Amino acid sequence: MTFMKTAAFAVFTFVGSVAISATSLATISVTNNDGKAHVLVVEDAQENITEMPIAVGQTIENLCQEGCFLWLKEIDEAQYVAQGSTASMTIRDGKIASSQAE
Repeated sequence: MTFMKTAAFAVFTFVGSVAISATSLATISVTNNDGKAHVLVVEDAQENITEMPIAVGQTIENLCQEGCFLWLKEIDEAQYVAQGSTASMTIRDGKIASSQAE
């Protein structure tokens, strides 16, 4: 899984390099709109992994300052790649998705 995530991150970084120059820091927030608490897993560009409990209705802000992969611990696969942008994410039905898609 690490190789696939690394390759995806490298491709995403290359494709998104023009957009990154306009925004120096990403400000990703995740809100848990699901019916249960989860553990949000964040892997940054240096492959540092952080697990963060997120209660129902809770929002975790200022994630992914250099880009990252996000997933829920019980799923164990990257669900969202965040890179050089500002985005609001939501957890709903056991998945992470863009809040704009609601």
